[in-house]
Amino acid sequence: NVMVGYRNNKQATEETFFTSKDGHRFFRSGDLGKMVDGKFLKITGRIKEQFKLENGKYVVPAPLEDAITRSQFIAQCFMHGDNKPFTAVLVVPDPIEMTAWAEKNGLGGMSMDDLIKEQKVVDFLQQELVSACGVLKAYERPKKWTPLAVPFSPDNQMLTAKLSMRRNNILKAYGDIVEDMFTGKGHDVF
Repeated sequence: NVMVGYRNNKQATEETFFTSKDGHRFFRSGDLGKMVDGKFLKITGRIKEQFKLENGKYVVPAPLEDAITRSQFIAQCFMHGDNKPFTAVLVVPDPIEMTAWAEKNGLGGMSMDDLIKEQKVVDFLQQELVSACGVLKAYERPKKWTPLAVPFSPDNQMLTAKLSMRRNNILKAYGDIVEDMFTGKGHDVF
C-alpha cells in the first residue's frame, strides 16, 4: 500500500503502476525479486543494475556476486559484461582468510599485492570461483577473472555509506582491467 496514484497525473500513474493477470495492482519500485514459498517476496537486485550480453541474455549481477562472495576466501566481487560476449569478474580476496591460508601454505608474511600474484593463490581462488559458479546458468558464469588487492570501501568511493557498490565508480577505476579481460587477459574461470 504505497499510494493509489499521482494526483491529477494519470500518465505518471499508468507508468508507475501495473495490473497483474489476476487483477492486482502493483507499484514499479525498480527492484527485482522472486517469490519464496508462494508468499514471501525476496529482493534480489535492481533493474537498473542488470546488463545485456551480446547474445541477448540479461544478467542481474547482484545475486551472482552474492553467490561468489559466499566463499569465505572472497570478500567482494564485481561482475561486468554489458554488451560483451561473456561476463567477467573482479575478485577481492578476504584479507584475514587469505593471510591465514597463505601461512598454512608456505606464503606467510606476504602483502596482499604480492599474494594475488602468486600462482598458488591464483589457482586456489580459481577453484573457489569454479565451486561458487557451479550453480549459475552457463551464460551467467564468468569466463575471466582478475584479483584485486585493495577492497572496495566508502573511503575509495567504491561503496556507498550503506555499503552498496558504486558500479560506475568501480568501472571507472578498473575499466582498463575489465576491458583487458574481454580481450583475453586475466585468468580463466573454467
